[in-house]
Amino acid sequence: MIIKRHPALATFLLALAVRVSFNLVFVVHSYQPRGDALDYVTIAENLLDGKGFATLFPGLLMRTTARRPPLFPLFLAACFALFGRGSVAPLLILSLVGAVTCVLLVHLARRLFGEREALVTGLLAAISPGMWINNTTLMSETIYVLLLVALVLLADRATRVHTVAAVLPLGVVAGLMTLTRPEGISLSALLAFWIVAIRRGGDRWRAMVSVVAVAAFLIAPWVSRNWARFGAFIPSATSIGQVLACANNDRTYYEHEWLGGLHLDPVDPTVSPQYKSWLKDPAITEAEIDLRLRRQGLRYARAHVQRLPVVVLWRLRRVLDLWNPIRSAIHESTEGRLPVASFAAWLTFPPLLAAGALGAIRFRRSARRLFWLYAVVAFYIADVAVTWGTPRFRSPMEPIIVLFAAAYVSRGGVQIDRCP
Repeated sequence: MIIKRHPALATFLLALAVRVSFNLVFVVHSYQPRGDALDYVTIAENLLDGKGFATLFPGLLMRTTARRPPLFPLFLAACFALFGRGSVAPLLILSLVGAVTCVLLVHLARRLFGEREALVTGLLAAISPGMWINNTTLMSETIYVLLLVALVLLADRATRVHTVAAVLPLGVVAGLMTLTRPEGISLSALLAFWIVAIRRGGDRWRAMVSVVAVAAFLIAPWVSRNWARFGAFIPSATSIGQVLACANNDRTYYEHEWLGGLHLDPVDPTVSPQYKSWLKDPAITEAEIDLRLRRQGLRYARAHVQRLPVVVLWRLRRVLDLWNPIRSAIHESTEGRLPVASFAAWLTFPPLLAAGALGAIRFRRSARRLFWLYAVVAFYIADVAVTWGTPRFRSPMEPIIVLFAAAYVSRGGVQIDRCP
């Protein structure tokens, strides 16, 4: 059978069929970009219209921006230039990207565990709603998750092949991740520390310098553009301050409806009473606004530190869909996700999470070999703890959960050092 002989090919075909079918039946005929997706589309269209990397701000101000990393808007601009300005082509291409992610996950499972685990991993990755839900909306998560799985696959290879050439692709992926989502640069920094930890002597420093140099080369044009425009070092985006301010305020700390969430409107006086005036002041750059919002959010968190444990628990509840699935689905619809997809993810995630957690516990003795699996999950739990909770934020963790779940179900907890 093709499934047993060629699990990667079977996974690709099944994953592509699931994603394309859902998009064609439920999405493309009525899809309207909302929230972040609308921001990405606006930037892409402005690029094609010769208006530069610009988007709308509150008050209908169209401004040159670094609020979004450039890779995904450039991807959309390329799609629009080649296939016309519609959602069909990019959604179908994102379906293809999602299917390729599943294939990479199969290769990772085979390398870490074995053929049987690779087969189960491929099946779960292909059909799990948490793995394909991002392929149904024009958001950066699809490309970012592909890069993240590639990063883990390459990192595992680098543990066994101690040459500089083996780590150069890691620099490429790290640079692309930084240009896709703001947290990509933090995860890349974790990668650099990991390289130092596992290698010996001068080789560790040569490897780290190589990774940093390649990543820096990729992001240099974006950094140079931002320095020239805003007079600040911006390797990824200026959205971090807005996230921190919108996640740390009276509403998200004390109002039940918003507890642990994100109050999306920085113009609201409960979030930032000065934000609107800052936007209108030509002397205040976007980078300065980001810095002020960042300080404001952190200052609020420090002033209400006694409330922080409750807020963090609610953030984790939200990201694990243990809060209110109906409200969660309604909230995610503001970002373009269909409620039917959100409910499918909610129904299937608890058993997947349980199996993944059991797998992570069973394989804890192999944590050195599986470092990046544990590190990615820990990183994004910490990221949620300091930002805000939504099921969208568990997207980078979904492949790791699938991998641990498949290994647990297939092998029943045999340690990885006994695997091929």
